[in-house]
Amino acid sequence: MSKMTEYEIEESYDMMLDDAYGTVTIAGLNFDTSRALKELDPIAYRVGMSDYESWASCGGCGNTIADCECEEDE
Repeated sequence: MSKMTEYEIEESYDMMLDDAYGTVTIAGLNFDTSRALKELDPIAYRVGMSDYESWASCGGCGNTIADCECEEDE
């Protein structure tokens, strides 16, 4: 497994938010929590993603995503 890209970290963070909080309802419409947070408060979204990157574990090496030491795919 190779080190996660910024896109992969964001995708993982979005999945974690959506799994943890489900959907939010605004004026009778349902939205994924990650989408609502990203669009309504982008600063809080980025801070949360930065915190997530600092504590979330890599599935390959067991380190945090930020400190991942996985080698490139062979």
